[in-house]
Amino acid sequence: MSKIILAAFFIPLLFCSSSFANDEIELIIGSYDNPPKIEQSKNGKVIGFWPELLGNIAAKEGWKISYLHSTWQKALTNLENNKIDIMPDVAFTPERAKLYEFNKEPVMVSWSRVYVRADNNSIKSIEDLGGKRIAGLMGSVNLEGSDGIKRLVQSFNINATIVEMQSYNEVFEALLDGFADAVITNRNFGDKYILDTPIQKTAIVLQPVSLMFAFSKNSEKSEQLSRRIDFHLSKMKNNNDSIYYQLLTKYFETEIA
Repeated sequence: MSKIILAAFFIPLLFCSSSFANDEIELIIGSYDNPPKIEQSKNGKVIGFWPELLGNIAAKEGWKISYLHSTWQKALTNLENNKIDIMPDVAFTPERAKLYEFNKEPVMVSWSRVYVRADNNSIKSIEDLGGKRIAGLMGSVNLEGSDGIKRLVQSFNINATIVEMQSYNEVFEALLDGFADAVITNRNFGDKYILDTPIQKTAIVLQPVSLMFAFSKNSEKSEQLSRRIDFHLSKMKNNNDSIYYQLLTKYFETEIA
């Protein structure tokens, strides 16, 4: 009799562990403009690599997701205050790990690059940034942290002015308008933005980072969401024909994350 009772007890537990008891979970996802990774289209739909990847996982899990679009800085504040459940495209740093929960499986790797106007041939190395105005996204890993440009110029005793903007579009507009001498962004956005513009890459590249999903430390959902996302990411990465590699090719013209 005891074996029958134990079996009856464990069956629902096993069933619940695969997802949230198969109930439809409603999740609010943060978004900001950082194409081709993530952006809000003109019709209000959030599109890009991360939304498609998360949408695929959500469909398998039975999650109903909606997006709360804002600036990068506002999105991180929303995450910290538990106003959103998941924030995609967040570079992992020890400093951020104190504020947010992260999944364990890296989604992709990126790095920061410095860009200048096409007629500027004077900025070729980090030392050339002395006396210059450098625009970057407020609160981004490009600027902050142990490997950000702020710490880098300080370590080289370079006297540069950091100009913090609210969006990556504003960062490049500052360069085109002459408000900044150079800008720093992630290479995915920067390399796409400069196409058909009078802007060029420099050889100044720094801080490879792992891009992850971040979750609120104040939410009971976070641990389970993280585990389920890692489960699907691991399966996708082990299958060369998976949607994961298809999306890398679609948005970045490479299968290398």
